[in-house]
Amino acid sequence: MTKLFKHYLLLLLALCASVAQAQVKFSVAYKKVSATQVDIVFTGKADAGWHIYSTDIPDGGPTPASFGIDEAKGVKLASKLKAGAGAKTMQDPIFEMPVTFFENTAVFTQRVELTDKNYELKGYLKYGACNDENCLPPTSIDCHLKGTDGPAAAAAEPATPAQQPEVAENAQAVVDTAAAATPAAL
Repeated sequence: MTKLFKHYLLLLLALCASVAQAQVKFSVAYKKVSATQVDIVFTGKADAGWHIYSTDIPDGGPTPASFGIDEAKGVKLASKLKAGAGAKTMQDPIFEMPVTFFENTAVFTQRVELTDKNYELKGYLKYGACNDENCLPPTSIDCHLKGTDGPAAAAAEPATPAQQPEVAENAQAVVDTAAAATPAAL
């Protein structure tokens, strides 16, 4: 397959997916693992027959899961985005390469490090999902982490029970990714 043909095929698949019903839904949770580190956990549920691609997809393949930052103050990435257990690897006939994906449930964790008493992070998980007939366009799930209990606060204040970071009002809400999806420019 030529690269141009692959791009046209991806565009066609993206257009078909925009007509489809909701196939993948994500939720976001926040877990404070220490005084200076927070895990942002994205959990995706895929309808039967759909799969969500993992983080280690080669160039020229489907959209891999990745983490991006829109705004960061008093916080930095502590590691790369990590995929949870249960991934499968198979040769994909459309992309003509081995790809790693999740069926049913996918969990991705991004660990961040708090570097200041006051911190705020606006970021997103970007992922791709397909079934045997079509693909969703690359889709993003937003996250928002904000607090005043960073490391400078811990040093300045007496020990108190661990405070949970403030999260966006709808952080635990399930996101209908098909409704939120917008066609991607290829």
